Amino acid sequence: MLIRSFANGNEIADWTEELNVLPNKHGTVQQLGLFQEEGVVGSVVEFEEITTTEGVLVDVVRGQRATVGTDQTSKIRAWAIPHFNHDDFILPGDIKMKRAYGSADQMDTLAAARVRKMQRIQAIHAATHELARAKLITTGDVYCPNSTTAALNFYTEFGVSRKEIDFDLDTGSTKAIAKGEEVLGYAEDNAQGASFNGYIGLASPEFFDKLITHASVETAYAYYKDGDQQPLRQRLGLVGTQRTFYFGGITYIEVRGSIAGTRLIPANDCYFVPTGSDIFKTFFGGANKFSLINTVGEKMYLFEKMVDDDSYQLQSETNFVNAVTRPQLVIRGYTG
Repeated sequence: MLIRSFANGNEIADWTEELNVLPNKHGTVQQLGLFQEEGVVGSVVEFEEITTTEGVLVDVVRGQRATVGTDQTSKIRAWAIPHFNHDDFILPGDIKMKRAYGSADQMDTLAAARVRKMQRIQAIHAATHELARAKLITTGDVYCPNSTTAALNFYTEFGVSRKEIDFDLDTGSTKAIAKGEEVLGYAEDNAQGASFNGYIGLASPEFFDKLITHASVETAYAYYKDGDQQPLRQRLGLVGTQRTFYFGGITYIEVRGSIAGTRLIPANDCYFVPTGSDIFKTFFGGANKFSLINTVGEKMYLFEKMVDDDSYQLQSETNFVNAVTRPQLVIRGYTG
């Protein structure tokens, strides 16, 4: 904890470091580690897009002028970082004459109440990040529900269209492995210099069930000896309940649930994204505090101050924008 003092005599306890080291309870999207995180100074992040023209050599008559190299071209893109905040309070009544949680004879304490509030605040921040990253993957949109910054869609920003593939898993004659090959082939053809080491499919439960029970998939694994097929349908250990299935060079991961009434993955959809790549990024801006002007942004901030001796106010905030620098490599699969 850091105490920040101000000229008017007020003090604020900075619990940012403690908040950021609490155990995370993030969802599947965050725990996959797809997004590289970076703190920036200010409320705008600048991204430089560099384009290099590919070329090949051709033979010429000796003494003839050689081919001449061309410079790279670059374009600076600036994206505003939305601001999100959430406050909570610790009141005397929260701990006065109350038994400590899990204890038969110990009274509750301010420290214990603070930890409970911090855990709740962190859970709200984690849910926000999970929803925001899922929204970027499924739509290409930056999460900013109140439109406090200009709308930003990365397909529009980079002038590309999203590839969509109908897996048609309701038809028994469909070759599911060929659909996966279409995903991988399109990714290779449109990488534009991006590197990756594999692909995963973030699948809705409906898509996942139709895939693993499809006739062409069951036929493919009918030739495996007993015991070899089951590991391909194990529960994924990241969050305890998600299923995973490897088929045709792609690892399919079931993503269940919704946040604030919005499904993370729409019904009957599957979104294919590269792994081992740096195309997904999260930029964190600095806190909205005078004492932290021109400092590198943290993932979350938490400040505490006493209000008139009758409450402690907990002020939390996060300032972030998610980005995808090769949106064409996020491919939507769907079925009826």
